[in-house]
Amino acid sequence: MPLPDPSAWQPRPLSAGEFTVTEPATGDALGTLTLAAAEDVARAAAAARAAQRGWARAP
Repeated sequence: MPLPDPSAWQPRPLSAGEFTVTEPATGDALGTLTLAAAEDVARAAAAARAAQRGWARAP
C-alpha cells in the first residue's frame, strides 16, 4: 500500500531530543535513540487511526 502523502513521512520525531544508550559495565555508548514528545506520538497515532480504515478494506 503506497504512502498517500509522502511528505507526511518524518524520519525523526519533530520536537524531542536524543538519548544515548550506554553499556553499564563499561560506559561505552551502544547507540542513540531519538525521543518523541507527546505531540509526536499523538500525531503518529492519529495518522495510524486514519490509515487503518484503508487497511481494513485491503484483501
